[in-house]
Amino acid sequence: MMTKRQARTQNESVYLHCRNIFTGPNARVRKVKKVRKLLEKNQHSFATLANEYKLEMIYTVAKELLDAGIFNSTLKAEAHFPGLFWSPHRGWKESESSDFDVTRSKLDALEDVISLEEENIKTSYGPSPKPSS
Repeated sequence: MMTKRQARTQNESVYLHCRNIFTGPNARVRKVKKVRKLLEKNQHSFATLANEYKLEMIYTVAKELLDAGIFNSTLKAEAHFPGLFWSPHRGWKESESSDFDVTRSKLDALEDVISLEEENIKTSYGPSPKPSS
């Protein structure tokens, strides 16, 4: 059985890895089939997470977060995951969730996002032009 801390860490990890998938109109998706389809289409966004957790669990948590409107609103996400957000006025909010596992999950999510953005840039701009002589 999972402890509350483990469940919170798991939910935070799913949020961090999937928040770029569930933006705009995708943040309003509620049907299980559509959630699963979006996640399957974007598995590269949470590859690190899939190494830690079963896909079925990721689908379930993502659906729960969508139902709660967490992907729709940063304010809701901040309230739901107080240890994940930084404010220039308050710095990092104090919370039990700032332990090593959560930090590692954040770094993994950021690495995945950076890698995805690099791929998008490469495909958007194509190969670099060769200098003319």
